[in-house]
Amino acid sequence: MWEIIRDGGLMDWLAVGHMVLGLLLLMPRTRFAAGLAQLPITIGIVAFNVTMFPSGVVLALLMLAVNLAVVLRRADLQRLIAQTSG
Repeated sequence: MWEIIRDGGLMDWLAVGHMVLGLLLLMPRTRFAAGLAQLPITIGIVAFNVTMFPSGVVLALLMLAVNLAVVLRRADLQRLIAQTSG
């Protein structure tokens, strides 16, 4: 899979995607949406480290904790629920 990503040119697009999400996470207005978009990626990073690179688990869990802290802000969740229910 790494070979396909590297040789097929997907690595550049992955890097761009991470950079865009990183910039969106820095801006308060887009932080919640970027955190939601980043959450599956972070979970994948944790899963990868647990199964294939155990020495990176601590950093991956730290990333997950920060991502969850962004997504689980009460005010943002209440706004999301209020907009979807009415």
